[in-house]
Amino acid sequence: MMFDSQHSQITQFVEEAAAVQLSRRQVIGRGLALGLSVSTISALLAVRPENVLAVGGGTMKIAFTLDLQFLDPQLVQSDQDLLPSTLIFSRLVQWDATMLDPKPDVAESWTVSDDNLTYVFTLRPGTKFHSGREVTADDVVFSFQRALDTGDKGRGKAELRDVESFTATGPFEFTVKLKQPSAVFMTSCGHWALPILNKETVADIATAPDGAGPFRFGEWIPGDHANYTKNPDYWNTEALAGWPDEIVTQPVVEALTRIANLKAGQIDLAENVPSQLVKELERDTSIQLIRQPFTASYWCVNFNLRQPPFDNVKVRQAVAMAIDKEAIHQNVFFGTGEIGCSLIPSTHWAYDASLSCPPRDIEAAKALMAEAGHGDGLQVTFKFGGNDPAIEAPLGEILKQNLAEIGIDLDLQEMESGLWLQEVWLDKKFDLTNAQYTREPDPDGLMQSVLRKDGGNNVMGYDNPRIEELFDQGKATLDQEKRKPVYSEIIKIMLEEMPLVKLQTVEVVWAGDKKVSGMQIWPKGLPNYLDYTFDPEA
Repeated sequence: MMFDSQHSQITQFVEEAAAVQLSRRQVIGRGLALGLSVSTISALLAVRPENVLAVGGGTMKIAFTLDLQFLDPQLVQSDQDLLPSTLIFSRLVQWDATMLDPKPDVAESWTVSDDNLTYVFTLRPGTKFHSGREVTADDVVFSFQRALDTGDKGRGKAELRDVESFTATGPFEFTVKLKQPSAVFMTSCGHWALPILNKETVADIATAPDGAGPFRFGEWIPGDHANYTKNPDYWNTEALAGWPDEIVTQPVVEALTRIANLKAGQIDLAENVPSQLVKELERDTSIQLIRQPFTASYWCVNFNLRQPPFDNVKVRQAVAMAIDKEAIHQNVFFGTGEIGCSLIPSTHWAYDASLSCPPRDIEAAKALMAEAGHGDGLQVTFKFGGNDPAIEAPLGEILKQNLAEIGIDLDLQEMESGLWLQEVWLDKKFDLTNAQYTREPDPDGLMQSVLRKDGGNNVMGYDNPRIEELFDQGKATLDQEKRKPVYSEIIKIMLEEMPLVKLQTVEVVWAGDKKVSGMQIWPKGLPNYLDYTFDPEA
């Protein structure tokens, strides 16, 4: 009977999806919930009438919360930098809407050996850098090696952790050998930190980036705007036809100003709609809300484990017990998203409901502070400003009140985003900070860069050899039933050692005008800039 019921649900779902009675977001979300494969969901999306290209042309204007930091994609740390990375550069493969089913990009096809250790990529002949030279396998070798050489300053090294070797086995053939089978290697090949670079022009990448992507770099005036123009030589001419001739981005810090500019027709896309505005904007027929099929985004409070007082696990546990997540949920996120302590959201197949979150307990937190030798209290700084000031400032105020209850005097230090990135994220000069993690939906992608020793998001300095073993074990098989207990153990260890405090998941919502059609927000929290259409006359 259970099988008959599920079969009926799937049949009804497929009929509704084919008849375009469901949004793209609903097709992906419900399809995954019913256990359909990513390829099946992609096929349903592909046959929908909305897949027809719009006229394209014109200028699309986008407002981000913060200004650009890096044009070099292998140094990117901030979300706003992913737009130039995606527009200017190509990769072996592209992420699809789910980030789980990579699509061809510079690699038009690939084969995998029976032991899942050797990948052979066939490059697309005729793909050219913006400067005019044809892309070859030697460029891919150079790009992968540069990612490794960039080290912890970027994210590419961690994405290549499973790679034993890579080589050009022909002018347009690139071969990779892995140390062990990997459930995430192909999605890593679409990562922003693994672009294909022109080794002949890379010296100028910080000011004149030269890629093979769909848009060419125009200019960047810090604090004012950046612009990109359509690349007529881009390989995917069908998709290119539906995109704007030019994309212009600008930093607009205040969310209300971004929305006002959108309503006034001054911009076409606005980043990060505040939670308290979502319901109001749902009723506004002049704009559209652009949403995720599911979210891989979450907010955390992060400790610096390299120095006192947070090198002491008891102090970290005390802080975790003192934080009032419900107050943050209601007053900072306005009741949206989901409170939790696991980095895996409750709707994910790898979520383990048997792992309970430590309850808020002020007396127990005080006892831990006393055991750690801080019964008389202490003072620490909370540096913030690199994510979203509209969230971080009120979050800091609540944390200050919470920690005062256990004798911690929290000094709130708001910083300009570029200074925060350098001082906190890169130089690791902080006691306590916060982070909005926008990750990939596979459980390895959700957590590895946050908890692994060399992870690009491990600002805490967390290092646990058992965690390293578990991550390697978890991605060595595609069997979800074998992978799930591995990630459960990772979360259990994390909750015991508390290198960070997960506050809650968040749905990332953007707003757009009617010129933009078919765009979705990746689970990572950013638009899929390679799957939409733009009609300047709409």
